[in-house]
Amino acid sequence: MAKAIRISIFIFKKDKTVANATVFLKIRYIISPYRKGGDEMKIIKRDGSIVDFDDNKIKVAIGKANEEVRGREKASKEEIKEIIEYIKDLNKKRILVEDVQDIIEEKLMEFDKYQLAKKYITYRYTRELVRKANTTDQSKRANRWWKRILEYRKF
Repeated sequence: MAKAIRISIFIFKKDKTVANATVFLKIRYIISPYRKGGDEMKIIKRDGSIVDFDDNKIKVAIGKANEEVRGREKASKEEIKEIIEYIKDLNKKRILVEDVQDIIEEKLMEFDKYQLAKKYITYRYTRELVRKANTTDQSKRANRWWKRILEYRKF
């Protein structure tokens, strides 16, 4: 469903006159975590995008960390379920992905799963380094691209 929005813009000039412009914008989709049917929790990702809360991602993440530890240090299915329920019971409309990960770390330590929490924290840290390296690589490529454009313009 498309909606039209009218925006009036006033421009104050140096000679103290005012220019008025009216702009009509046609918006096809309004994306909001509070739209109808949006009672589900939303996750705000690092890039700012908003996605639905998916408890399977938590199960997979803890499962991968579980593979790195032995015996009593592993989180049981009940403990993983309890962590997910705790996050859902916060009754937040939106939550940052980093906050969810912090909660998981805290809950693992509450369950005395210190080695598991350490593996989870280490995994988070290494992923952060990879993200930073990718960002650096992209900016280096962009810099090379701009350099080529500027060199081309010289001729």
